[in-house]
Amino acid sequence: MKSVLISNFAASLFALLNPLGILPFFISYTQGEKRSVQRWLALFVSLTCLVLLLVFFFAGSSLLQFLGISLDSLRIAGGILLLIIVTRILGLLVASIGVQSMIAGLSNVIVHSLAPEILKNR
Repeated sequence: MKSVLISNFAASLFALLNPLGILPFFISYTQGEKRSVQRWLALFVSLTCLVLLLVFFFAGSSLLQFLGISLDSLRIAGGILLLIIVTRILGLLVASIGVQSMIAGLSNVIVHSLAPEILKNR
């Protein structure tokens, strides 16, 4: 049971930090630097990220409680932010590819995102 919990935590942490998505930005920002500077910066950023994660791991619930924010309201706010981001992305798609192909793409996105939830709840 513990190994499942640890693997779920590791997968969630990997998805949250998204190192593969950040790698091109890191490479482009440090392109002209020496290899030693790149390694030092990678270590510095990694340690900073670790410290921030640990601070919010230990003090996050106290901070939310101090600010008067419940976990459910934080989840709702995160969902609203994701909705805003998705609508902006879809708006850019409408402007660039046209309405007909956007509707077809949107129906594919809806089917592929809802199908696992529907099948999971069966």
